[in-house]
Amino acid sequence: MNCEQANKLSLNDFLQKHNFKPVRKSGQTTFYYSPFRNEKEASFIVNGKNEWHDFGSGDHGDIIDFVMKWQNCDKSQALKFIDGSPISFSFHRQKLIEDSDIKIRTVRNQVQHKALLSYLDYRALKPLELVKHEIKEVWYTKKSKLYFGIAFENDKGGYELRNKIFKNCIGGKAITTKLNDNRTIILFEGMLDYLSFIILRWNNKLEDYLILNSTSMYKAAIPILKKYEKVIAYLDNDTPGKKCFENIKKEVPWINDMSQTFRPYKDLNEFLMNQKK
Repeated sequence: MNCEQANKLSLNDFLQKHNFKPVRKSGQTTFYYSPFRNEKEASFIVNGKNEWHDFGSGDHGDIIDFVMKWQNCDKSQALKFIDGSPISFSFHRQKLIEDSDIKIRTVRNQVQHKALLSYLDYRALKPLELVKHEIKEVWYTKKSKLYFGIAFENDKGGYELRNKIFKNCIGGKAITTKLNDNRTIILFEGMLDYLSFIILRWNNKLEDYLILNSTSMYKAAIPILKKYEKVIAYLDNDTPGKKCFENIKKEVPWINDMSQTFRPYKDLNEFLMNQKK
């Protein structure tokens, strides 16, 4: 994408696709809270010429200038960022992964959107450096509406998706395995528990891991768990978690229940969040 193509994009659409919601409109001017600071009065505008002006700092410009300031990058990097944004898809077709009425628009190897970074921070998944290679950022449409989320890949190439509002799955439900040819495997109910385990630094890089992504997937896990000398479970301290553990124990009687390590909290992530507080 070049500068001319980038500046043909609607700046209002770009901002809203990146979760910056307008506060009000007056004629051809749209008012926003500034993306660059916390404020109670909207001081950032987009005018009828598709240009922005930040009255708090005096900065202004086109969409490229905005991305350079927002992402703290140069013009070349800004064009690449715009090219990878959902609003740019009208200019060139992207490879789509289709699942019923859901279409994945783009997959980023690193989580970049500030709303998703804020969600990871809320979940106490920091420093992000420890888990950033485990997750991705996915933008997708469902019934013509655009969504985005933190993506955790499963063994069938689908994605478990999370953001502050919803849980979702694209591409078919399946377990996720992280195999290092070890004799010990550690079992988790969901991606947030697995990521929390890493943040807590309870992990040994030589261990194998299995994430159910749903207690309903326990039957798919049993043939794998049976191959291991040692099976350790960090399933939730609630009724579904306990029932899941008992179902697995019938087939894998040597499984070790480690849910007591994070009591009285429901799961490992809730434990982590309270530890960070």
